Amino acid sequence: MPTSAFHAAGMTFEKGGDSPYPERVKEQYLTQWVTLSAAARNRHRILGQWRQMTVDAYAQGKAGKLEPNQIYNPPNQVDRPVPDRAVRSYFLRDDDPDKRDEVRTVVRRLQRMGVQVSKLVRPLTVPDYKAYGHPEAKTTLPSGTYWISMAQGQKHWVQAMLNEDSYTPFPYFYDVTAWSLPLLGNVSGGSSGAVVRPRSVPVRTLPGPRPGHDGKAPKIGVLQLSAASSAARQSAGWLRHRLDRDWKLPFTLLTPGDVAAGKLGGVEVLLTPDGPAKPAHDALGATGRAALQQWTRDGGRYIGWQGGTELAALLGLTTATLSEPTSDIPGTLFRVKVEGSSPLAAGVGATAWNFTSYDPVMRASGGVVVSYPETGSPEWFTSGFERGAAELGGTAAVVDQPVGEGRSVLFAAEPNFRAFTDGTAKLLYNAILGPDPSKAAAPRAGATAKAAERAAALPSFESPIRVSVKAADAAKAAAVLRAAGASWTERRGGDVVQYVIDNPRGLPTDHHPFAGRLPSLIRKAGIDPVAVTLP
Repeated sequence: MPTSAFHAAGMTFEKGGDSPYPERVKEQYLTQWVTLSAAARNRHRILGQWRQMTVDAYAQGKAGKLEPNQIYNPPNQVDRPVPDRAVRSYFLRDDDPDKRDEVRTVVRRLQRMGVQVSKLVRPLTVPDYKAYGHPEAKTTLPSGTYWISMAQGQKHWVQAMLNEDSYTPFPYFYDVTAWSLPLLGNVSGGSSGAVVRPRSVPVRTLPGPRPGHDGKAPKIGVLQLSAASSAARQSAGWLRHRLDRDWKLPFTLLTPGDVAAGKLGGVEVLLTPDGPAKPAHDALGATGRAALQQWTRDGGRYIGWQGGTELAALLGLTTATLSEPTSDIPGTLFRVKVEGSSPLAAGVGATAWNFTSYDPVMRASGGVVVSYPETGSPEWFTSGFERGAAELGGTAAVVDQPVGEGRSVLFAAEPNFRAFTDGTAKLLYNAILGPDPSKAAAPRAGATAKAAERAAALPSFESPIRVSVKAADAAKAAAVLRAAGASWTERRGGDVVQYVIDNPRGLPTDHHPFAGRLPSLIRKAGIDPVAVTLP
């Protein structure tokens, strides 16, 4: 982020949590003053270099030159180069009234980082327009389309935020691999390398979207599956931010113990974010499990994702089956198909971009609202790193099924990742506030029992470390992990062996006893990994 946004190397001064608090405060204070002092002493040189970087960025943008991937840490090598394609302009279409708020949100986020945005006042024919996830084609863009020229000082930030892919250079991952703002917002846009001189006007700084919701708010409960799990705290926290800040929807925070104590009374919609499903299933106890099942059958609307979906399967609230992925998908955007007749589809469009990160593979014979296209079809497109993602082709991303007089709406992946995936968050918004779909046939008891059996067989990991290698390197990889003191679960898929190391305390890489050393240990062992994903 510092390099792309400010043309500068970023440095963080971190202290481990084991250090005494006074020591941490003192050293942070010291590093800040030393940094400020060094910058003040060298201000003329720093400002001169900073200005030159901005001038260079403008020149690169005017020429349509994309910043290539570059190696700073040998012996890594670039496995996924940035395409050798000129890009002089990005465009964001604003001709869909249902997407107006999402488009303006993307524009505002660009403006807040100093990006200059203009708006077409006449239609513009672009000879090589490349819509996101589609091939180039001659296209006439309507007036009102937002135009972001690359010929500006913030060119690198524009490229980072509006590129349709991040082109992660090598398979070591400390975080997600996809972050294209238009894809996250599910808005229409694209790029062009042509020299264009459109009739346009600068866009004033746009205000933030007005928070709130349409219609009457139901009584909402948020079931946090665990107080200790980092996955549960994060997912529930992102949801609470969305409910509080964006949608202004009041809610009651519940625990499995609350459900067992009868506190579902009056709740109309129950949101169950990610978290450890099996411990939550146990914590509910027989009384809580029966209460949640009966509440749903009596007309409650259960909405869950990831661990919340797994819990629904364990409780017999769905016929969708879940299986552990064998692919490597460390935070990637997939184009998915949306069933237009579903209440969840309101204002979404025929497709959306689903953020996926080692999520269960979900299959269902009925009630599929959002699905992955078949691999090899024109609709199949990914942004970010993936290995083996073909296993998702044709599977379900979201299902909406009847449960007695109620219904379960289940997402395989996180629809509200970091409260930033606005496109799929609209599916969640519709699930909360939208009407019920047309009545479908009740699920067969045998089908729900099968789904529960499959869910019970799923492993339970907390912020795991994942190492995938070619089968020929499996013995060396196992030796590295053994020497590091790791214990693991092994999976094989095709010519790839994946090692999953549980991290029950949810430790980040810098606090983990060996996670930070794994990349160098793997390289020293002569292994060219398929993927290494750290917490």
